[in-house]
Amino acid sequence: DIHDNPGHFTWFKLAEWMLVDIIEKLSSSLDHTPWYYFPFVDCVRTYFDVLFKECRVVASEHGFMKAYASQAFVTDLVPGAVMALLFAQLQAMSAPLANFFPVSLQSDEIMVEEIVFQAAIPSFHCGISSEQLTQSFRALVQDERIRQVTTLMEVPADGNTAGAGLQLYKASVPTYKTMGSVLMKLGSILPSARVLQISGHAVVQVRLTVDIQSDHNNQQRKHVQKEDAQKDTVLRQLKQDLCRIEGVSVLFDYCFANDNEALRVQT
Repeated sequence: DIHDNPGHFTWFKLAEWMLVDIIEKLSSSLDHTPWYYFPFVDCVRTYFDVLFKECRVVASEHGFMKAYASQAFVTDLVPGAVMALLFAQLQAMSAPLANFFPVSLQSDEIMVEEIVFQAAIPSFHCGISSEQLTQSFRALVQDERIRQVTTLMEVPADGNTAGAGLQLYKASVPTYKTMGSVLMKLGSILPSARVLQISGHAVVQVRLTVDIQSDHNNQQRKHVQKEDAQKDTVLRQLKQDLCRIEGVSVLFDYCFANDNEALRVQT
């Protein structure tokens, strides 16, 4: 056997994995919801409720000592206590913010960004109305996450004005990660699109994540320095390429510890 009498350990695995589930739940919620709306106390309550239900099962199957005095129980109890302490502090800090920004306002007013951008719709021609332009944009992009779209101005393709053939749009989209996803989709469908403002800001900070493939495994330590030099070369070239794009400047870059396959560049 791989383990000696592992019977009671099996029951405690559920609570052990719940810690991972809670962290993943918190992480995923930050993609679309402010951290101060996360149910910290409810998660802690659920965790300990499940843990002690498991203890009762273990007590009936393997005895009281295995349920409340075993290594498996302590393995779940200590991280749970640490999580409870941290989450209690976060809950205390989040309460004033949650009261100041009511949930009723969250989705309609707070959690929306207004994007002003220019783009060229392929079917655009002289004489088409703003409403028809908006409908053409909707039909081309087809993204329900874009809540409102308004055509602000259009320049005929045969005109002598700068930006001829482009249309100026204003769109409302959810904030956080959703906004980034919408902009990426917009850029892939309309390569001519250029963002001019985001919620009144003409200058915005963007994080660009770059994956650099590694050719060595953890046992090939002698190649680490060579790989670092290669990463520096790739990063330096990337910065130069980015700086060639009109309106883009690279401010700094950073890399997380022990992350050998990703470099995150702040622009």
